[in-house]
Amino acid sequence: MLALRRAERISPARVRRHPFTRATLAELLTPPHRDAVGRELRGMAYRADLLDPIGAHR
Repeated sequence: MLALRRAERISPARVRRHPFTRATLAELLTPPHRDAVGRELRGMAYRADLLDPIGAHR
């Protein structure tokens, strides 16, 4: 998560559109991981357009 945050600070648009980043975020948001997902990860997933404002997967 630290590396993703750092990359997003350096180049937000590029990180949010990158297929690897989007796949990683989507995997971390799957049900087995979702309980452990922090607010920061949900925010990053929202900014990458992977979540609706209420937190549901798109």
